[in-house]
Amino acid sequence: MAVVKTALLYQNYMAYTAEYANIYYSFTLLGIVSYLVGIHYHNKKDYWKSTYSHMMLHVLANVGNIVLYSGYISTAPV
Repeated sequence: MAVVKTALLYQNYMAYTAEYANIYYSFTLLGIVSYLVGIHYHNKKDYWKSTYSHMMLHVLANVGNIVLYSGYISTAPV
């Protein structure tokens, strides 16, 4: 989890000046919401819905990464 959090912070920092930052942040937010929905279903012991929600987290996050790295990203410090 520490690696995931570190990578997410780094990508959010890099996306700040990126061409497709808003689209990336939208997909990231949807992924986070999907994660929270998965936790909700897991706590209710509805494991299949939890699994599908967690799966959607990965799908949304990967689509967001593809969008982010498809455009221009400034390497200059913000």
